[in-house]
Amino acid sequence: MEYNHVIIPYPYNLCLVMSSHLLLNSSYMSYYKGETQLSYLLLINYICSVLYWIDSNKNNPWRYLDIIFVFVTIMCLKFKLIMTNFDLSVFNFTLPIIAFIFTCNEINFWFKIKKKCIDYLVAVTIHMFVVHIGFYVTFLFSIRKY
Repeated sequence: MEYNHVIIPYPYNLCLVMSSHLLLNSSYMSYYKGETQLSYLLLINYICSVLYWIDSNKNNPWRYLDIIFVFVTIMCLKFKLIMTNFDLSVFNFTLPIIAFIFTCNEINFWFKIKKKCIDYLVAVTIHMFVVHIGFYVTFLFSIRKY
């Protein structure tokens, strides 16, 4: 199975589309807590993420918007937590772990020349659990008292 322009092929990308829906829940939680700017950022991040993972090829413009909005959302959340004098221990502990595992997963995935079905499955599973679900859990623990 060889995919030249597709990053993650059809059956595997659906897991990432479904787990991207956690951003919609995060957006709702932010709105409920009264953080409308963060809520809108998460909503835009959700839209970019879903549109990217539906058609995850190298030339998809949603790919770059997804990366940009993930970075902006993380910086905005950290800024909000700092401005409210909130304990950043959960955020500061989990985010480097998520970033490290994400980076290792990406390096392992992109340096394989001939990818097999199992390579897609492993990369998608790690990305889904670490990035999508890991960020969601970090987000919930970060805003629980604020």
